[in-house]
Amino acid sequence: MVTARDVAKRAGVSQATVSYVMSGSRPISEATKKRVRKAMDELGYVPNINARSLAGGKVGVIGVLVHMDENTDLAELRPFLVVIMEEARKRGSSVMLVPADEGIEGLCRMVRQGVVDGVLVFDVEWHDERLPEIARLDIPVVLVGTPENAHGLPCVDVDYRRVAQMAVNRLAERGAQRMVLVGDWGRSLDRYAFAKFFASESRVVAQVLGMEYEIFIPREKDGGASGR
Repeated sequence: MVTARDVAKRAGVSQATVSYVMSGSRPISEATKKRVRKAMDELGYVPNINARSLAGGKVGVIGVLVHMDENTDLAELRPFLVVIMEEARKRGSSVMLVPADEGIEGLCRMVRQGVVDGVLVFDVEWHDERLPEIARLDIPVVLVGTPENAHGLPCVDVDYRRVAQMAVNRLAERGAQRMVLVGDWGRSLDRYAFAKFFASESRVVAQVLGMEYEIFIPREKDGGASGR
């Protein structure tokens, strides 16, 4: 079985350097990282996650908590996952998808077992009941989305207010006098920050530009609808 010592010999570095590249615990030059990763690929080296965990180091796995069901928009989700995996690989880590339907219990179990170094949380709702418990986890957590109360957790998100401004102004430039914002099937626009921010800002901009404004939310996929 290929070991870290074999990787170090192939890359011309110390075994400690190989460990640092995998764990990210020490600053290593990009040139050295590339040599080590190339050696790992050439030798087919797979880190022993259990051994690294027992040794108190990082396991090299980032958990991504995301809903995966028949309502998941894979076309929208895929670009995020592709970039996450690419960035994780650059840093010598792997990505593990964590089905959100396992709930907080499943996530806490993974943390206790030491199989992930940190977690990215998708599908963050404006009033997200999961966050108090997630904030107590003893690993780094980043929210992909904006809640009303992040409980001290860092968030990354798109500036949807700016997106709304650009979108409504583009409609006005094309001569539109009436704007209709189409929501998701039967979902309140207050559930997620992106919908909440976009709806509120687009209404304000439309009013400033003298455009009629309406929100349309399809009630069901069979064609029923509810507007306001």
